[in-house]
Amino acid sequence: MIKKALKKYGLTQQDLAQRLNINRVSVSRLLSDNNDMRISTLKKIADAIGCSAAELISEEAAAHKPADGFTCPECGCSLHIEVKKKDEQG
Repeated sequence: MIKKALKKYGLTQQDLAQRLNINRVSVSRLLSDNNDMRISTLKKIADAIGCSAAELISEEAAAHKPADGFTCPECGCSLHIEVKKKDEQG
């Protein structure tokens, strides 16, 4: 999610660290796969990268199974996402 966004926007972890005013080791910890971060932290990271938090969340949702849901990092609730093609909507 965040690592992909950094690559997409041509940024390094060091660039992100400077923009967040934290050290690179702290960024590395934030980006570790086993880190559950708060929505407010995700928003700060998105702002520093120059993208929306929704873009990062979409990447997060796509990276986890099942493909139609994920767990909210803020409250821990399971969220279900249903996507229908235009011709399937009723």
